Amino acid sequence: MLTSCEVVGSDSSRLAPVARRPAISAQPYTAASAAQMLAVETLLAEPEALGDDVLETCLYLFRQRLHESAVRAEPPPMPV
Repeated sequence: MLTSCEVVGSDSSRLAPVARRPAISAQPYTAASAAQMLAVETLLAEPEALGDDVLETCLYLFRQRLHESAVRAEPPPMPV
């Protein structure tokens, strides 16, 4: 999955794609919790744009709960 580009050489007009894995894939999220985490991360990308400190706080708490539940989850079994 390509998530960004980097400058190649001294010519800043030449960009090369950089393959990076999203941070979400590093945790054992289920499909539902991964979708929730993506939604929360999208909303928190610009927290001041939310215009609601209570909503922002709730989103940070929800993100923490999702992360903690993923850490507690057992990793999926290895394919044989």
